[in-house]
Amino acid sequence: MVWIHGGAFVTGSGRDFDGSALAEHGVVIVTINYRLGYFGFLAHPALSSINPHHVSGNYGLLDQQASFAWVRRNIAGFGGNPKLITIFGESAGGQSVIDQLVSPSAGPLSGAIAESGSYMTNLPTLAQEETMGQAAAKSLGCPGPYPRCLYRLSAAALNVLNPLTSLSSVSPNVDGFTIPMGPAPAFAAGKFQHIPVINGSNHDEYRLFVGLTRWATNAPGTTPQQYRGKMKGEFGPLAPEVIARYPLKEFSQPDYAYSAAVTDVAFACNAHLLSAEMARYTTVYEYELRDPNAPTASGPVVAGFSYGSAHSSDLSYLFPAYNVLAFHPDGPPPLSAAQKRLRTEIQDFWTDFARTGAPAGPSTGPWASFDRTVGVKGLYPAANTAPRPFFEDHRCAFWKSLLLSEAGLPAGSAY
Repeated sequence: MVWIHGGAFVTGSGRDFDGSALAEHGVVIVTINYRLGYFGFLAHPALSSINPHHVSGNYGLLDQQASFAWVRRNIAGFGGNPKLITIFGESAGGQSVIDQLVSPSAGPLSGAIAESGSYMTNLPTLAQEETMGQAAAKSLGCPGPYPRCLYRLSAAALNVLNPLTSLSSVSPNVDGFTIPMGPAPAFAAGKFQHIPVINGSNHDEYRLFVGLTRWATNAPGTTPQQYRGKMKGEFGPLAPEVIARYPLKEFSQPDYAYSAAVTDVAFACNAHLLSAEMARYTTVYEYELRDPNAPTASGPVVAGFSYGSAHSSDLSYLFPAYNVLAFHPDGPPPLSAAQKRLRTEIQDFWTDFARTGAPAGPSTGPWASFDRTVGVKGLYPAANTAPRPFFEDHRCAFWKSLLLSEAGLPAGSAY
């Protein structure tokens, strides 16, 4: 199992993840690094001009592919099977898994697990990223048409990206070579590796980013008036319709309503869309982490604010030692007895899938593969509540036309 870390393609490290708990389930875990920020994803016309395929950017994805090739050559020496390689990752790592499925140069894989990685159902074109790269080069004092100036810059000068403010300038791109098509169009056309896939998200993804903002700014919770302003800033002319579908009376505080709207449009319903498209050609298992008090090792404690099952909450179940020390100096958030049982179940699901292509094991119940009649698999610490069905809970019918348009798919596409 090859782990691809997240971090918005600008931060993170494989060394942050101790895979020993998963290895105890009888699999070999490899955690990798890949180039990040401008080093990994800067596209520029000058760089494209000197590439034999006339492309640039996507270097980080190529690094990941180099690690897959290394595993094929060497993993037998560590007790692994080079013919059974499952890639898995979270956030940008999950997006990387999605992207690698459509990349012809990824090489043969046996399985893929994308955690919270469906937030980009399509990707910018090479031309778009080259334009962003030219703007980035100019901001670094290199406005000319040739890259020599960039080559002379120090690593420190190039490593200036902030993941919270510079996401638009760092992204994999559709270059026609490493990534021939965006994920959703490729899945719709069947142009991807037809291997078993686990794809899913967490119920309250965007609460992590709201919590980080509140902590960084030391700001109190959002007021109802500020909520309306945030929704207008996020959704523009669509804001009145969105506010009508996320009324404050349904949430205990405005921040939860705002988080729910962004979670649904950016993560939950996008994951459902990609699962539906992939399931036309291969076996897909879709999940949602639904722990109302999930451990959030990458989120600081914020008074009066609950993360729920926020972005990155799943990491604590797969990698129990994972922790951001600045937020939790006494160690990772503790798990209840029910959460420990869920941790065992999730680890069994993931490792059984890697071994057999189906998530089923001694501690787990059945998990039906995706189709239109099968609901999303809910991962709970206790089975004492029955939430609304996934599609209804996340208002996916409301978001359908917008998401299909953003994915580059026609209105009648699988969703």
